[in-house]
Amino acid sequence: MRIFHSRSISLWSVRAIGFVVPAAGVAACTLVNSFGEVRQAPPADASTDTTGMMETGPMDTGSHDAESGASETSTMNDAGDASFPDIGVIVISGRVSDDAGNLQGVLTAIDPTHGAELPNAREMLNVPVVLYDGVRDIWYIIETNGQSLFPTPSDMAILHAETLDPVSGTWTDLGQLRIPPPVFGLAGVQTNRLVYIGFDNQVDSASGTSFVTLDTTDPTNLSIYASTGLDIQPQGIIATRSQTGNGGPVNMLESVPCPDDGGTGDAGDAGSGGIGGGYCLQIQHVTVPTNPDPATLGFTVPLGPFFGRPAYGAYLGAPGAGSPQDFIAWSLPVPGNPGSPGATSINAYAPLNFAAVGSPISFQTSDGFFQPFAFSECYQQLLLTATNEDLSVYAIPLSSATGKLASQMTTHSGQSLYYEPYTSTVLSPFTQGDGYVLDAYTLGGSASMPSLTHRTAPDWNPPADVRPEVLGIRKPLPITCPP
Repeated sequence: MRIFHSRSISLWSVRAIGFVVPAAGVAACTLVNSFGEVRQAPPADASTDTTGMMETGPMDTGSHDAESGASETSTMNDAGDASFPDIGVIVISGRVSDDAGNLQGVLTAIDPTHGAELPNAREMLNVPVVLYDGVRDIWYIIETNGQSLFPTPSDMAILHAETLDPVSGTWTDLGQLRIPPPVFGLAGVQTNRLVYIGFDNQVDSASGTSFVTLDTTDPTNLSIYASTGLDIQPQGIIATRSQTGNGGPVNMLESVPCPDDGGTGDAGDAGSGGIGGGYCLQIQHVTVPTNPDPATLGFTVPLGPFFGRPAYGAYLGAPGAGSPQDFIAWSLPVPGNPGSPGATSINAYAPLNFAAVGSPISFQTSDGFFQPFAFSECYQQLLLTATNEDLSVYAIPLSSATGKLASQMTTHSGQSLYYEPYTSTVLSPFTQGDGYVLDAYTLGGSASMPSLTHRTAPDWNPPADVRPEVLGIRKPLPITCPP
């Protein structure tokens, strides 16, 4: 395995006239957007190339004070910006039809109180990644020139650092940088860092992907710290923020062949490419250090056989009282029938050393293919949806072992799930053919007895022409809850 520091990347031509999609099989040289001029990455320093940098042991070591025993991952001590207006925003990346019926990428934003589009928010961009830095009120938008929102290794990608006026919807460009194209859905924000899994043919890796670390300390001067080659492309990543410096810990979910005694038969029996029988779930820990060194791959934690696709996410803890936790849920294969889901449990871990926290929560479902979690820290709820067999949205209490979950049946497959804290709204987007919708549910009740109420017109009116694919939620930090 080789680890490369930042290297020089050529500029694209950028024009503010629309978005150009290259013909299949033809290398595109132009990415068109209206966010401003793209900046080059800084030149590589060949003398800093490091080979075989690995981390061992059950705890992180190095410059981020793991040895002090302090929780590195707490965001509760981050100093928020007192000038943040107390207002919510939902950013939508999706598709709209042109006059000829062709679908084009669009980025826009809506007011969560009623779903109406903000006046100046709409931009014609193809955006697979939308992330929000709640400490600095900055949006990170990754734009690609592919033919869909699912990037490929041949796509070109630009990171935009933006601010968004939550009333007018006006975007303000802070900085841009060309970066390796991202793998869909695998990205996170840390302290002055953005991390993601990227396609990178300049990094030697068995999986064809790498762990990319971007320096966002100065959003007007973005840079690539490093790309660390990965032997296994992860199924998910959970990134949490350091309270003692830049970066923080990351825990990646990986699917690996089970040993012969893994409980589902020999690994050679599996024919599903990592989904279902014969495969086991493990965690690969990554340290993103405070200094400009590459991220290092550390310890691994086996979690055992699984069916389908696990749910995962970072829960920041009850404001003023809780500690951040990584949550993962997965279904066990049915003994003797590894192609079917069995018992499902929801498990919590400490982000820094991945030690188990508390007792697992048992969950009953006929569907083992889950989407990533959403969370409400103020209501202390874990929010979950599955893909095809169970079409409900669930609110699951985290503060009480005797709490009762709430659910709402949808009319569509589970595509993803988000939580908007300003209006306490759970969002379930769906796009498939002409059947697209942005379902919204009000989360109410109490921490032990939550409720979910479907929001409908005239209370909820998102733009009718936008097919919602990816959402970004404005969630300022530190979290404050209403009295």
